[in-house]
Amino acid sequence: MKLTAYLAHATLYGGDEFSGYLATLRLLKEAGFDGYDLALFATMPVKGTLFHGPDYALHARRLKAEADRLGLFCNQTHAPFFGYCTEGMTRKEYEALLPRALEITAILGGKFCVVHPERDWTPEENAEKLYLPLLPYAKQYGVSVALENLWISRDGNFVPCACSTAESYLRHLALLDEKYFCACLDIGHATLLHGYTSPEELIRALGGRLRALHVHDNDGRDDAHLMPYCGATDWDKVTAALKEIGYRGDLTFEVSGERFPVPLAPSSAALLHDVGRYLLSKI
Repeated sequence: MKLTAYLAHATLYGGDEFSGYLATLRLLKEAGFDGYDLALFATMPVKGTLFHGPDYALHARRLKAEADRLGLFCNQTHAPFFGYCTEGMTRKEYEALLPRALEITAILGGKFCVVHPERDWTPEENAEKLYLPLLPYAKQYGVSVALENLWISRDGNFVPCACSTAESYLRHLALLDEKYFCACLDIGHATLLHGYTSPEELIRALGGRLRALHVHDNDGRDDAHLMPYCGATDWDKVTAALKEIGYRGDLTFEVSGERFPVPLAPSSAALLHDVGRYLLSKI
C-alpha cells in the first residue's frame, strides 16, 4: 500500500499552472509521500489551461517526466464533473473531456480515473449515459473508471443521492464490468451522511470492488476536506473496516492544503504524511 495526495496546480504556491504542479510535487516528495492523485476537475474544463487545449498529452508527459525524476508516481486522477468549473460548457462538450481524462491517466501511469456519477440519475441512467460509453476508452488505455460516493444538499441538510448508500453504490457497480469499473470511496462524503450511512458500512459493503480512496475529514456539517482527526470521522472504525476486507489499494488524501499559509506548507505536509503512515499502520 502506498501513500499519495491530491495534486492541483498552485494549491500551495502561486505562479503559472505547470510551476504550481512542480512546486507541489516537490513538497510531497520532501514530506515523504510516495505519489500523487492529479486533480483535473478544476482546470481541465477551463480554456487556456494545460489539459484543456490540444497539447494536453505533451503536458501530461512533461508532468510525468518531472514526477519520475522526483521518484513520485501517479496512482489515480479525478476527471471533471458537470456543474463544477463547466460554466458555458454544454453537456456534450463536457462529456468529450472524459475520454481525454482517461488518456491523461494512462500517460501518467495511473490505474484509476475517478468519474462522478450524476447525482440525480438512476443507476441505469448513469450506466447507459455516462459509464458504458467510457468502456472502450478504459479498455484502450488500460485504466479503470472509479465511481465516487456523493451527497446532495436539500434545505441545508445532506441527503443521499447516486452512490451515497451501499444499496445505490452496489446497484451502480452491478451494471458495470468489474475489470474496468470499481469504487473510489470518499471517506469525508460518507461522514456527511451520518444517519444514512457511514464510511465503515460502505467499506464492508463494497468489499473487493473498493480499490481506491479519497481520504479527508469534516465536522458532519460541511464538506471541508480536513486532515484526519480534525473532524467527526471515526478513524479507528474506518481502518478496522479496511483491514477486515483486506484492502490493498493506496491511501490517497484529498485534503485542502490551501487552508495553511504558504510558510506552513512544509510542516503541514509533513504532518499529513505522518497521519497517513499512522493510518496505513492500522490497516
